[in-house]
Amino acid sequence: MEATTLERIFEPFFTTKKPGHGTGLGLSVVHGIIKGHGGAVTVDSQPRQGTTFHLYFPAAKATAPESPPTPLDSLSGHGERVLYVDDEDHLIFLAQRGLRRFGYEVTVFNDARQAVDAFRRQPSDFDLVVTDLAMPGMNGLEFASEVL
Repeated sequence: MEATTLERIFEPFFTTKKPGHGTGLGLSVVHGIIKGHGGAVTVDSQPRQGTTFHLYFPAAKATAPESPPTPLDSLSGHGERVLYVDDEDHLIFLAQRGLRRFGYEVTVFNDARQAVDAFRRQPSDFDLVVTDLAMPGMNGLEFASEVL
């Protein structure tokens, strides 16, 4: 990355991508989460050579108690209806396939506005709504506000 880009990479909504191809929130969110846990992020970058991110987290003072793994059959649904919204088609495909395998009925949208319209027409058709946060046109928070 060039120095001018490197100076801004953790700013919310800063992106070098074309409009509609990213929100510029990814690195900002990562930076915020790591700082919130008392950690740090450093970046080494050389134009046309590559970029390396170093993530530092504070050492844990104690280990978490070991719990038995959740049995897969306890995750199974019984026909509950899920509205799943994401702007990335490959994630839609994976979520739909996985949820259906676990016994859920899934309605998917890659456009949050269309999902809002479908929800408004038949809100009782859905038991659960799952949405991506960063989407073009209407982000996940705006979508959730509309649904509520």
